[in-house]
Amino acid sequence: MTPPHLAVVFVDLVRFTSLTVAHGDLAGADAAAALEAVARTALTERGRVVKTLGDGVLFAADDPAAALECSAAIVEGLHELDSGLDARCGGAFGAVVERDGDIYGSIVNLASRIAALAEPASMVVTRGIALQGSAAGFVVSPLGSRSIRGFPEEFELFEVDLCGHDGQFAFDPVCGMRLDVAQ
Repeated sequence: MTPPHLAVVFVDLVRFTSLTVAHGDLAGADAAAALEAVARTALTERGRVVKTLGDGVLFAADDPAAALECSAAIVEGLHELDSGLDARCGGAFGAVVERDGDIYGSIVNLASRIAALAEPASMVVTRGIALQGSAAGFVVSPLGSRSIRGFPEEFELFEVDLCGHDGQFAFDPVCGMRLDVAQ
């Protein structure tokens, strides 16, 4: 039997450690709960939450376009909370092993690793997702080929701007919370 191919996305809260150090563990727990709630709302029809991982959410979608739309909805959902939270994402498309509601495989590991390369409110993706992003009207920028820890080959990576708020936000140097420059 051929394993299913899914778009796998890891969403990570930006500067989560700084937030918990500056505002306490309860604020960190509240931020993680807010991310999970926003993700579950954003994924109701086009994707599914596979699991939450502290300050992160792993989700899967049937196709790259859905993964991009859901990722953008999560980032925008966090911005709409006006809580100063922001996220970054990593996404890859390929074969996965599904077992007991979880997913496994190198694609899952790749999505997790490349999320760390993303800027706030953006997503680092592999070529297959990048092509869908361009077709859907997202701003996609090439990052070149990169070595990823644990993988023998390099991957051609791209950054996708998920919200188009470039330059509108800055980040608090102490706690890392997103601030509206106009305010």
